[in-house]
Amino acid sequence: IIGLFLRKVGYIAAQTKHIHEALTKREENVGIILDGIAGMFQTHTNEETAYVLKRKGIVKIALRAGVPIVPVYAFGHTSAWTVVVDPFGILESLSNKFGASLSPFFGRFGWFLGPPRRIPTTICLGDPIACPKVDEP
Repeated sequence: IIGLFLRKVGYIAAQTKHIHEALTKREENVGIILDGIAGMFQTHTNEETAYVLKRKGIVKIALRAGVPIVPVYAFGHTSAWTVVVDPFGILESLSNKFGASLSPFFGRFGWFLGPPRRIPTTICLGDPIACPKVDEP
């Protein structure tokens, strides 16, 4: 039911096939958070860490589609929720295995799975990076 609702409002699966189709056949813009599961388990509220060096797949997709990449980062977002992280990394391992986050969190008012705290965030947008169309990058 949740997946059906998300698809109705425009969400697509974070898989190469679906992203490439949205960019080329439907000519839509696609926003992707590159941190993925690793970013969800980032709990250092006084330190910003972006997990992008190993995320080269999105560049390959952009090159195959011949579309620009617009870099975006939100500073301060790690303070919006308190994520429960087990010291053994079991939840992160299971999340990676299932391809979905199993990270319990607390939001505003200390509510379990609650809305984000009202905190200042700064969203930075870079200039578009042109990607020429390449069949096999």
